Amino acid sequence: METGNLTKAALLCRVSTKDQEEGYSLEAQEKLLREYCVKNDFKVAFVWSFSETASKYEQRKKFKEFVKEVQRTKITHVVAEKVDRISRSGSRDAVLIDEWIDSDANRHVHLVKQSLVIHKHAPSTTKFVWGMHLAVAKHMSDNLSEEVLKASNVMLSRGIWPTITPIGYMRVKSDPVSPIQKDPKNSVLVEQLFHLYDDGDWSVQRLAEEFYRRGLRNSRGNKVLSTRIHQVLQDVFYIGQMKYRGKVWVGSHAPLVSNELFNRVQRRLTRRRGGTGAVAYQKHDHLMRGICTCQGCKNPLTWEIQRMKTYGSCRRKDKCSGRAMRSESDIEEVAIEKLRKLIVVDKDLAEWIFAAIQNVEGKGLGRDSETKEGIERSLLALSLKLGRLVDMRIDGELAKEIYDQKKESLEQEMHKLRSQLESQSDFARDRYVQHSQVFKQAQTFYRDYLASEPNRRRDILKQVFMDISVSRDEVNPLYAPRYQKLFEAVDATNRSKLPRNFDFSVRDFEQLKVGSHKQKSQPLRVGNTVWRAEWMEYLHDENVNLQNYGLLRNGSGSQF
Repeated sequence: METGNLTKAALLCRVSTKDQEEGYSLEAQEKLLREYCVKNDFKVAFVWSFSETASKYEQRKKFKEFVKEVQRTKITHVVAEKVDRISRSGSRDAVLIDEWIDSDANRHVHLVKQSLVIHKHAPSTTKFVWGMHLAVAKHMSDNLSEEVLKASNVMLSRGIWPTITPIGYMRVKSDPVSPIQKDPKNSVLVEQLFHLYDDGDWSVQRLAEEFYRRGLRNSRGNKVLSTRIHQVLQDVFYIGQMKYRGKVWVGSHAPLVSNELFNRVQRRLTRRRGGTGAVAYQKHDHLMRGICTCQGCKNPLTWEIQRMKTYGSCRRKDKCSGRAMRSESDIEEVAIEKLRKLIVVDKDLAEWIFAAIQNVEGKGLGRDSETKEGIERSLLALSLKLGRLVDMRIDGELAKEIYDQKKESLEQEMHKLRSQLESQSDFARDRYVQHSQVFKQAQTFYRDYLASEPNRRRDILKQVFMDISVSRDEVNPLYAPRYQKLFEAVDATNRSKLPRNFDFSVRDFEQLKVGSHKQKSQPLRVGNTVWRAEWMEYLHDENVNLQNYGLLRNGSGSQF
């Protein structure tokens, strides 16, 4: 032992639960270690206390900090209660201590309750006992991990998330093994998060700032950082699945976003690997930003102001032979004309078409509701069956091979039904609820655009056009698919002549008379054909025939 002044020692106190940390365990450990130091003429240089309730990364980080502090202060004696205080995980922490001991013969580790003193030249028997204690500590840690994994697999097989709930969900505190539920506040914000990123105008960094302003918080009530936002946008949990230890399970929780939206977001997140990406922040918020592309190389135009006028140009001098350059006003003029061409000129006829689509919506939603209820009943039956299967396995009534085979079959069937249910809901919403609104909005886009602010104008352009292709000679706005079909139907309808005696109260969308000669004379012949074959085909409504559907007139006032 060192002579002269008292030898300095560092005390390491470590507990395994939060309750111990807040109770007397750390205090009791410190008291025991101080008494040991008094008996051995050690002077306590500092006490290092921490809990294992933190993640493994945090635990190891704190232990590394302890070893660094011991080295910095040139302490030669470390005192701990027992081996598992020094190395709870077995090998990793022990390696640090072994390296510390072997680098200087004066360094010692004192394990009070086990009466061990480890140093570079300690007897082989002492080192053997030290190794045995490390092995036991490692075994206890591995066994605990194994039991936790078993319990987690049981919960996952029942569709229940076993660990900390993701942002947007909450667990029922009275039943910790129950399926997690949507968080009334954060679930709405997470859904908005996906939709905003899908718009292409928001980077992950901007979303972090915006949703902190909106009130999105993590489990500790702090700001959700951009790195966490990025993880949320990639997490399959939000479409009803659970990825745990590299394996994907089918969850029993309600998804927050559709598969289609999730997949679009993934394509944006992979912009460096061919995805669409999000528009980067720009100092000037130009109207056509992110909408127009060069016809020669298909890349977005760059916008700049020259002599008080905004121009869009292609900057790829060596890679693009077409190199578009046009003024923003020229491009906007062509786009406005394309918006005008979506309008049915005859207001009464527009009302008549809108009423017919509304009538189809009401009947179709009823049919889809019945289909949805049937899928939900099948899902419930399979869920109960899976629960019984898990119970049989736990009770030892089923061999593991048979259990795994039956469970996989049930999970696959449930996954298919959930996909059908989600597709059915999206199908109903897209096929019916939005269809009359698409038509109705198209009749007002032209007027709204002229009366709106730049941000709203950009929203209209993005909604109606897939792309606006620009060259030095022409501007070519390309309608989104549904608006392309709508344009074809509207164009054919506007070119048809309406008879003077046409009765809009007739509850029939087919020809008013029968016979080839009279059919040719009917003004809606072309319009009818296009509306059914083109517009309704796009709406995935092949089995719907507008013949004999009643038209619902909302008084004498026009809706358009």
